[in-house]
Amino acid sequence: MVVSTMSVFAAFSDVPATASYDEAVSALNQLGIINGYGDGTFKPDNDVTRAEFTAMLMRTLGAGSVGSTSAAELPFTDLDDNNTDVSWAYPNINTAYKNGIINGYEDNTFRPNDNVLYEEAVKMIVCGLGYGNGISVDTTPWYSNFVNQARQLGITKNAQNIGSVERPASRACIAQMLYD
Repeated sequence: MVVSTMSVFAAFSDVPATASYDEAVSALNQLGIINGYGDGTFKPDNDVTRAEFTAMLMRTLGAGSVGSTSAAELPFTDLDDNNTDVSWAYPNINTAYKNGIINGYEDNTFRPNDNVLYEEAVKMIVCGLGYGNGISVDTTPWYSNFVNQARQLGITKNAQNIGSVERPASRACIAQMLYD
């Protein structure tokens, strides 16, 4: 029998060991799912863009950067191969789209540089784990069934203390949801 353990250490100067999300941030950093900044910080209170979150989620699911590097196959009018500020995320966006994890907005945009809202992140995680089929968005609010499913799966058990619906999800909140 082979037993593997991962040592969890303080990876970033601005994530104290007493922070509720410290273990999540450290573990995900060691796994290469999330990264910090060049100055040794994580910036846990910073918001996460939709492109950044899609990349983190795809890495969590073991499918990071496996999709096409072109936006040509995507239906989103705000993504094209000349959009170099987010082209780094195209493989992740392509994979997420092809697997039904993301579907963009009704106006056929993805809005990669917009902050990902808590409920959007919850919806994408639920779909990424294969629990999104059959969940209705014909409720008020549209995300309530996804949040309920996430709660049942334990995805939000610790993140709900550092994030809330209809607000941008912070880096700490995203790390905690991905970890849970």
